[in-house]
Amino acid sequence: AYGLTRVDLTIDSENLAKLNATVWAKVPVSGRVTIGGRELKTNVSYSGKSTIDAIKKSYELELADGERFRGRSRYRLSSAIMDSSGVKSAVGFKAFETAGLMAPRIEPVAVFLNGDYAGLFSLLEPVDREFLETRGIAVKNLVKLQYSNADFGEENLLDTEAAFDVKGDPEFL
Repeated sequence: AYGLTRVDLTIDSENLAKLNATVWAKVPVSGRVTIGGRELKTNVSYSGKSTIDAIKKSYELELADGERFRGRSRYRLSSAIMDSSGVKSAVGFKAFETAGLMAPRIEPVAVFLNGDYAGLFSLLEPVDREFLETRGIAVKNLVKLQYSNADFGEENLLDTEAAFDVKGDPEFL
């Protein structure tokens, strides 16, 4: 594993076929993940917009049955194919952290899928409700862009459901 943490994803052939048949829908399938020697049940789906049609896709891991790894139940295995250096996110997150800003934990890992080497990925802590709550921040609402070029311009504000996914307490929406 090149001295990196090894991540082994194990997905049976039927679930792997389902995962690959529903690429754009990102339908989760059950599997197992072993991270640094610790085996956990997980639901696996493809992740991301820019890598969804790439050979080397990113994965979303949602640990099952109340399992946690380093205090979290969700992780992303980012293929980072848009970054030929493989370090831009790590350097950027470290810069945020150094400036005193919250930044996700990120770690380069070697990923194996059903025993076959899949490549170098980043094990990334998603910025979500769990990210904020583990840092002691109460969350009322989360707003997530539906596509990468969404902003608060007039076009997107006129069709907010197409541009943004809002999760939270209905009282505060």
